[in-house]
Amino acid sequence: MKDNDTKDGVDINSQPFNRRRILQGMLAATATSGLSMSTSAKSNRTDDHSSAVLASATPPQGGRKAVIRAAEGGAELAVIQNKNKETVLDVGDQTPLHPAWNRQGNRLVVSLDGDIWMYKPKGEFVQLTDSGRDVFPQFEKNDIVFFRGDDTKRISHEEMRGNSPQTLNSRTAEDTEFKLQYATEHPSTGDELADEISAWVASEGDR
Repeated sequence: MKDNDTKDGVDINSQPFNRRRILQGMLAATATSGLSMSTSAKSNRTDDHSSAVLASATPPQGGRKAVIRAAEGGAELAVIQNKNKETVLDVGDQTPLHPAWNRQGNRLVVSLDGDIWMYKPKGEFVQLTDSGRDVFPQFEKNDIVFFRGDDTKRISHEEMRGNSPQTLNSRTAEDTEFKLQYATEHPSTGDELADEISAWVASEGDR
């Protein structure tokens, strides 16, 4: 748990806050932070694709990096391997948010217009959910956890192994315990955004 997940020495995650207001605040903070990054990010042009890096995620292992960059008409999602090999994933006109790798660096999850997608470095990019409300996807051990509306959901490793990519998006994600650190400690959440989210939750506790 990060230090900013506490207030006056009390664990914010343990407090009986209104989860709907918390999640609304988290999304508002994300949107505000994303806008400021898109207008102030330093140039990182390495080819003809784009210049402003809006978000990125690097796995503990694997030598890969996922970046969301400003592109003409929107944003693009690229996977960079060994600093010189780049794959730009086809996201159409959807907006990618919250990229996160598993520990081994061989699976990437991302939210595209509120649906969770998973990328495997061999080239497979498959849709896992279709609610239009799913954000902050990430791996917890071998499971995938994320926020959906007022709830926290989990797709188990066993379910992913037991279903083909074509049937995964029709499967039901299970409810799981709400944890604020799923947002504040998300791989694509910087310190500034984590502080904004925690500040929102702390102010909600004073209402």
